Amino acid sequence: MRLLVEMDPEAPTAVPDRASPAAGPPFKEYKMNHMRRRDFLSCMGAGTALGAATGWTSTRAASAAGLGPSIEAKTFASGRDDGRFVETAGFLHKYLQELKPKLAFRPDLALPQFPAWRRAVREKLLEMMRFPEVPPQPEPQRVDVQAREGYRLERWEAYPEPYSVVPYYVLIPDGASQQSPLPAVICFPGSTKSKESLAGEPELGQQAPPDDPEWSDNRMAYHYVRRGMVAVAMDNPATNELASPLRPRGSLAVCAIWMGRCYEAISVFQKACVLRWLANQHYVNPKRIATSGHSLGAKPADILAVLYPDVVHAVVHNDFVCNWQERAVAQNLDVPGAHQIVPGLFEWFDYTDLEASLAPRPCCLPKAGVPIRSPKSAAPTRSTGQQRPCRCTTTRSIAIRIRDRWTAWRCQSGSPWSSILPTPTSMPPNTVSAPRVPFPGWPKCSVSDCGPGRIDRQGGQWNRVESGRPVNDGGE
Repeated sequence: MRLLVEMDPEAPTAVPDRASPAAGPPFKEYKMNHMRRRDFLSCMGAGTALGAATGWTSTRAASAAGLGPSIEAKTFASGRDDGRFVETAGFLHKYLQELKPKLAFRPDLALPQFPAWRRAVREKLLEMMRFPEVPPQPEPQRVDVQAREGYRLERWEAYPEPYSVVPYYVLIPDGASQQSPLPAVICFPGSTKSKESLAGEPELGQQAPPDDPEWSDNRMAYHYVRRGMVAVAMDNPATNELASPLRPRGSLAVCAIWMGRCYEAISVFQKACVLRWLANQHYVNPKRIATSGHSLGAKPADILAVLYPDVVHAVVHNDFVCNWQERAVAQNLDVPGAHQIVPGLFEWFDYTDLEASLAPRPCCLPKAGVPIRSPKSAAPTRSTGQQRPCRCTTTRSIAIRIRDRWTAWRCQSGSPWSSILPTPTSMPPNTVSAPRVPFPGWPKCSVSDCGPGRIDRQGGQWNRVESGRPVNDGGE
């Protein structure tokens, strides 16, 4: 097996016969040693799908790939006849390794049982999000609009809960109207990327976009609007415009857990408010709405689709896909950061189970665990004039696929969001309700009205338990 590592275009090549200008930038060629699955998982993950190829790996993973000094890998060993651990880390590692999530997808699950399992996953996930009960908040407000070639760029502000303001962009193709509603895609960036990068706009405080082919490919919202779809671009909490100079994201994520919330749930709550607003816009076809996330933004894209099955009709998960429990075990409990943690998640399911529950809706997994190089989409850099192969899956091609898929569908006028999540009639006309997601199966109930219930498995079926009496939900 051979591994090609992209080098600096200015640097001398280690393989002269492959470094001609016609062949693009020089590459250094390595012999790649056998890499175990646990080492692969330790260097591959959200936002680091190219770790093994670019040196963004730990010393141990680099050693396994033959790129660094050999270091003996440490694993937890009991050393006792009863298999118990004196080390707390060893005990917790074994506990996680043997943990069987209660709502994990079972390959042998019979098709008639799938809707009930999917409903159980949705209910438990909603409970974990711990959305706050908030009073009526002001409607989102448009604060700016600018004309672009073939579309207009609007800047909006959402007010999801008291004290909170969430700016976002809306890119609307020319010709969108109530008489001609268009598909819509709500887009979320990778870890520290910005809504400006999604929209193809210069970063705040900058006059020009960056000289980066990866930036060009990851302009999700821009690529969608150029293919005739309404696109929304949002930041992740505590990043870019939502960042604070006083506290980093990691500290805020820990504090959120103290408050009974978590970073990912705050992210989903903010995005759910904008999703609700988007579905009510007269120029949007509410039956043709998708979520699209890159790296850190891929998980909220999945979660919104699980919680809002009547609103989100397709998902683009543009990130490395793996079982996070297996990854944590393989990495000896080396967690990726507090902002990635949803308390209690592994007790019930993993993200791969959430993705399975999206069926039968379309779910695009463009990376699917494989680093993708796209020489055909290479663009010359302004600094050197040379071409560099892009190191990511192109959202341009994803946008084309979604456009082609939806243009083949018959345009349907569906019910507005208000029929799915009813707004109290007593609410003033200039306010909207917080995103109270009804539990599936009880569309007239809110979270605070009906409570989560307990999910038990009996006879191979998933049942909802209320007042100690199991209730078979049956099909959906």
